[in-house]
Amino acid sequence: MPAIDPATRELRTREDDLNDGHQPYLCLIKPEHAIFELLADRYGFGLAEALFIDDSPANVDAARAAGMDAVLFTDAATLRNDLAARRLLACSY
Repeated sequence: MPAIDPATRELRTREDDLNDGHQPYLCLIKPEHAIFELLADRYGFGLAEALFIDDSPANVDAARAAGMDAVLFTDAATLRNDLAARRLLACSY
């Protein structure tokens, strides 16, 4: 089984925490504006501080409308370039 890098592990942990059994399931889905606000509030960041990556143009547009920076995922190379342009890569490949 391949190792999971710490950033991916953190993302998975946060996704799992959204429905951790301690709170009722919320009936929110992308691209509803409220889901972006919920995540920002729950994890203590401002929407303008976040980068949203998704393969759905509707979800990317909704994230931008909510005030987030957003990237449409098309392939790994393009995402790598998008992250590098934002100076979000710790190293280059």
